[in-house]
Amino acid sequence: MPTLEEFQFEHDGIKVCGLVQGSGPPVLMVHGMPSSRNVWALVKDRISTRFRVVAMDLPGFGRSTKVALPSLDAFSDWLARVLDHVGEQSAHVVGHSFGGMLSLAFLTKFPKRVRSLVLCDSVGLGPYGGSEGQRRFAAARTREDVRAFLQRLFHNPDAISDALVEGQFAYVTQPGVPEVLEQLTARRQDWEAQVEAHADMIDVPLMVIWGRNDQLVPVAHADRLRHVPGARFVIIENCGHAPMVERPQEFGEHMLEFLDSVAG
Repeated sequence: MPTLEEFQFEHDGIKVCGLVQGSGPPVLMVHGMPSSRNVWALVKDRISTRFRVVAMDLPGFGRSTKVALPSLDAFSDWLARVLDHVGEQSAHVVGHSFGGMLSLAFLTKFPKRVRSLVLCDSVGLGPYGGSEGQRRFAAARTREDVRAFLQRLFHNPDAISDALVEGQFAYVTQPGVPEVLEQLTARRQDWEAQVEAHADMIDVPLMVIWGRNDQLVPVAHADRLRHVPGARFVIIENCGHAPMVERPQEFGEHMLEFLDSVAG
């Protein structure tokens, strides 16, 4: 297994944590909401055999400072800071769900820092169906509340392990976390409109990968990007909103095939 190193640094009183694993062309992985870098745990080892994986906990999530950043620009600046911290000028960027929306915003603000783009079940390409569920998650006070939220994320109930429930419960019951989730959920609709307005300007190699049975972000949203020349589209059958967790082997194969094709 490629060597893994963890990092953390601060800027303006906000601490961000993350990891770097492997060597080769850099791949920046951007998780969704509510989530953390742990969402990539089942695929990062494989991808890091040929690429340098960089995965962070966004501000507000995981082990990073629990703060609700005020804008897409602010999130984009943090993605840039992470690349600077690990010594990379640019990277292949992979964004899942909310992280897909942030990755699109990052491409808009820092186009020269994005070598290629992978959007997985991305928010920001049409109406999002998970806002009420996320509000309920923010108000969760029991493990069964958390399990009920996760049941909408996955097509296969076997993907909802006790460890996953425990991890999400531990996160949402931390001080400040419900407030962060509430604030970001309230801002997201305006952010989605900003991102969708820029979807026609993607000019880097693109892969769009989606779970066929996504209940939060319908697979039809992928069609919003059919106009992008040369874009690669992958639909994973019998899979919900998080293919890297529910179908990690298939997700990893498609990721490596795409990255190999654009990094060579």
